[in-house]
Amino acid sequence: MTDHDTSNSVEPSFETDENTYSESQYYDGEGQEYSIVKERTWGQRLKSSISDFGFGIFLLSLALFLLCANESRSDHREKVLKQGEKAAISITSDLRDWNNNRKLVHTSGLATTEDILVDPEFGIKAVGIHLKRRVQVYQWKESRRTHVQKLSDGTEKEVTTYTYRKVWSEGLYDSTFFKQKQYRNPKSVAFQSIIYNAKSMSLGGFEFPYDLSRMMSRYVDIEADSELLLGEQVYGHVSKDQTGYYIGNDPETPNIGDMKITFHIVEPAVVSIVAQQIENGFRPWNTKNGPLNLLQYGVKTKDEMFEKAHSENTFATWAGRFGGFAFMWAGFFLLLRPIAVLASVIPVIGGVIGGGVALISFSLAALGTLATIIIV
Repeated sequence: MTDHDTSNSVEPSFETDENTYSESQYYDGEGQEYSIVKERTWGQRLKSSISDFGFGIFLLSLALFLLCANESRSDHREKVLKQGEKAAISITSDLRDWNNNRKLVHTSGLATTEDILVDPEFGIKAVGIHLKRRVQVYQWKESRRTHVQKLSDGTEKEVTTYTYRKVWSEGLYDSTFFKQKQYRNPKSVAFQSIIYNAKSMSLGGFEFPYDLSRMMSRYVDIEADSELLLGEQVYGHVSKDQTGYYIGNDPETPNIGDMKITFHIVEPAVVSIVAQQIENGFRPWNTKNGPLNLLQYGVKTKDEMFEKAHSENTFATWAGRFGGFAFMWAGFFLLLRPIAVLASVIPVIGGVIGGGVALISFSLAALGTLATIIIV
């Protein structure tokens, strides 16, 4: 399969009922750039802006939904954390006290296991909480950027450039959706990334549950020391590559579809938790506002753990608010866009009106976001 066409080419322009198009390609030595130039007359732009009115209403509706859902989630989380702060008691993890059964407890200790985790396909073995096989595939990635230039006669020139680069990525990019169909990635590969989890874990004198262990995500590299699969296999040639394996003919000159496979382990570590004690183990503490289950690395006091949990909730809340604001701004802009397009037939006035539409859209979105936050 040919990865790309190394020749520069420019295709002639052609017209449709809506736009005038021209296309060009440029090869830069590493990947391919492919551009589509669309020219819209003032009338075509006005028609397009009016047709976008419905999409603007959809974006406003989506923004309101996201903002309301975000405020509800944030409020419920805050209530859970405040309930937890009042109810949690600190205990020692080395000694089980049956009087604390079904109570919300805070404790610290070594989360550990004696389980030997095994990747059966590669024969990798290690003692740990989680064992991850990471599979990266060499493949094409499509990037897109768009530049719009307004001309003096009200015509708009839009240049969309698609860039194709070869990258190592853990997930497969579906090349069937690429603009240029000659850039093809494999639809499937012989191996996938996977995580193996310990089944028997402990924290001091307690059983340590999976719900808490999955919050432990500090992976460290381990060396692939098995030679079971080296050499020619049905899916390609397997060789050692630094701490892992390489599937392909030559690691120095990779081809599309080649794979790099590495292994990583979450080792036993000292952690602090907040959870409900259930006999000799733990589970999430359920309330009418949601569950509470906290884990942080190191020895942390109860106050430190809840302070960080509040901070994380605040960050998530503001991230959701900015996301809702962005959708609302785009929605208002689409609703007001026909005004800017109408004015653009006169360049000087069009520039002023266009800037005014953007500013008004921003202001309406800010007010709408603030009002939603207050009302909800």
